[in-house]
Order: sequence, then structure tokens, then C-alpha cells
Amino acid sequence: MEVSIIIPVYNAEKTLVKCMESVLSQTFSDFEIILINDGSKDNSINIMTYYEEKYPNIVVIDKCNEGASVTRNIGMDIAKGKYIIFIDSDDYIDSDYVETLYKEITTNQLDIVISGIKMVDSQGKIKNITKLGETEWSRYVVTSPCTRIFKKHFLEEHNLRFLDYTMEDIHFNAVAFSKTEKIKTIPYVGYNNFINMASTTRTSHRGITSKIDLLYLFSQMNNELEPTELVTFLYKKVYIYYLLYSGRYSSADRFINEHKRIKSWVTQHHLVSLLSPFDKMVREEKLKNKLIIYIFERLERFHLINLFAKLYCKK
Repeated sequence: MEVSIIIPVYNAEKTLVKCMESVLSQTFSDFEIILINDGSKDNSINIMTYYEEKYPNIVVIDKCNEGASVTRNIGMDIAKGKYIIFIDSDDYIDSDYVETLYKEITTNQLDIVISGIKMVDSQGKIKNITKLGETEWSRYVVTSPCTRIFKKHFLEEHNLRFLDYTMEDIHFNAVAFSKTEKIKTIPYVGYNNFINMASTTRTSHRGITSKIDLLYLFSQMNNELEPTELVTFLYKKVYIYYLLYSGRYSSADRFINEHKRIKSWVTQHHLVSLLSPFDKMVREEKLKNKLIIYIFERLERFHLINLFAKLYCKK
């Protein structure tokens, strides 16, 4: 068995068939599909069972709800393939996706190959395309682990696991990148990410609450990563995204206090990034994101965060 495709499933009855049909239509055939039901409350398990009974290369695991991190880890534990690909059950892949990634990682004897991503709506219309370049920062541009292929032996050798916490993708990818130089980003874009506004990820990140502590994630990353220029820039990008996305649905006071807490921690741990979002080292970052980071830094520099929070926060 060459490739194991791991698909965590949670309440995906509306999207799972399209996801599965895209995987079964691949030009590459030497793979198994590991479908893991994460305590779905809809008809997902029946759809999964249908495919398992029809195709011998499909394995179904049914378990209680534990989240995507635990589910992916279980998939890695039982995978028989030499290489691992993750796919979310909301999404689907182009017919040459597995073959393209497999050829890249085997031909060049790599540990990780990373491709781009298409954002698509419910009608299949492409809303955005992220195509990767060849700079080191390119590997950080797309945070999802689903746009890449991993060598299983590499994951096992370094005991790489998904952290059972929010934004676990960022931690997993960054730690994986720190363990090898055998990484390649490719311009190919064959992964279609469905923009699901009702997904658990989107809804759980709304509002700054005690249930999500960004500094726990940062602490875990800091324990395992060297504070390179790109890593500290990643911290900056992540906390700005977190404040702007989650903070939008919080009170101004909560936003301000959370910003102070994060800035204090980053400063205390010597992780303040001095890298401009327009530096050539991060030229692969999208212009929109560069502008957001630049403007937020100006707000910080001129002590305008409090005023900004009062105008920006909805609660």
C-alpha cells in the first residue's frame, strides 16, 4: 500500500458523497481510504458504511466525538500506506491530486510536499486560489494539513501528532517543518476547500473566550521551535488573525485585554517579529494579509488599539 488517505467525518452528510467520489475518481489507484466517524449526529455513518461495503480499500472507524485532532491521530496510527494524505469531509480533490503529490514526494525522496488550495462555494464556483512559490515562507502560507502529502516514516520517526487544541494545524505544520529540510512547495493546485460558514471551526473561533487560549498554543510551539525570523513572523500573523477574527464578536474591553496579554507574552519570550510584511522573505504571503498585518502594526505603534477595538468590536 503506497498511500493512506485519512478523512475525519463529523456531520458531513451534505458534502461527504462529493468528497468520496472525488477520491474514488483518482488517476492513482494504490491507496486506502480511512473514514473516521467522529460522533456524527446525522446520516454520515450510513454513507460511510455504504462505501465501505462497496470498495475493499475503504476502512470505516466509528467512535464518539473527540475532535479533528484526535481523529487524525487515530488515522495515522492505523494507516498502512507509506505516505499519508489528509482530506476534510467538506472538501474534494481534482482527479490528478493524489498522483501529482505522490510523484513529487517519491521522485525527489522528500518528507513533505505542499500544494496550493482553491476556495470554492456551494455551487463549485472558485472564489479564491492560493498558488505556492518556492520560498521558505511558502510552506506557511496555507495552514491546512490537507494540501500536502507526508512520508509516514518521517511522521513516526519524530512522533508528530496533532495537538488536541484549537488551531492545531498551525502547530503540527510548524513542528513538522522544523524536523526536516526535505520539503518542497509546488505550484500545483488541486485541493478544493468548501467555504462552509457553519463549520465547527468557524463558529468555535467567534468571540474571545476562556475556552480558547492562544497562548497555550504559542507555548507548545515555543517549546519545540527555534525562534527564526519566519517563525516569529508566523506568531505575529496568527495572533493578528486571531484578534481580528475572534475579537470581532467580543467586547472592546475583552479585545484590548487579550491584545495586552498576547503582546506581553510575546515580548517576554523574545518572540517579537521585526520582519516587515513586505520583506522579500515573506513575499509569497497574499497582499491582503500583508496590508492587514501592516495596518495592525501601525495601530500598535501609535497606541491606537483601544480606539480601534471600540470601533471594530460588535459586542
